[in-house]
Amino acid sequence: MKLGDKVNRTKMTVSNLVQRPLVTYILIGINLVVFMGTVFAGGSTDIRVLYMFGAKFTPALLQGEWWRLIAAMFLHDGIGHLFINMITLYFIGPEIEDYYGHARMLVIYLLSGLYGNLLSAFWAPTTLAVGASGALFGLFGAYLILGHQSTDAQIQAQARQFLLFVILNVVLGFSGNTDLAGHVGGLIAGCLITISLDTTFATRKQLLAGLLTVGSACWLIFNL
Repeated sequence: MKLGDKVNRTKMTVSNLVQRPLVTYILIGINLVVFMGTVFAGGSTDIRVLYMFGAKFTPALLQGEWWRLIAAMFLHDGIGHLFINMITLYFIGPEIEDYYGHARMLVIYLLSGLYGNLLSAFWAPTTLAVGASGALFGLFGAYLILGHQSTDAQIQAQARQFLLFVILNVVLGFSGNTDLAGHVGGLIAGCLITISLDTTFATRKQLLAGLLTVGSACWLIFNL
């Protein structure tokens, strides 16, 4: 094989990898590894195990364990909880990653999850909470912004379906054992962060969205 052919094949391989939703697959992999860790440590539904691995708990945050705001989004209370969240991530993650790119998708996911956990810590300070739902709702928020900006009829239709899902989830969250504050916080953060990262918006709107996100997060921290 000629050197030029090898170079072209390498470029094609790299191009194929870049086009795949690598961040989505990596996030799913991390969640699976962490879940198996909790299983082997004593059980994924054991409160003591979840706390040890980094569940969100406001008193622990106030003692300086702020890492829990990130760790909690990779923990799940049972196989059913994990399955639902990972299936959701598998379907919506590639959509956001394809449009916004690997880096921005990761930023939206992580910051939405962090913000959702922060609002949950403020709203329910005595509740131990885990799950990727806040981060996932951030991706839903990103898709709602995408649907608002796009002229593609299919994207707009999908965005409307996601909006109905979000509304239904919020309504049901009032009556179920759901971390509603985490979901709503993730959704709001996802919308604001996406606006601040989306260059199709005016710079003024991007700055305002960024300031609202940071400012409200600081307010929540100071009022825990």
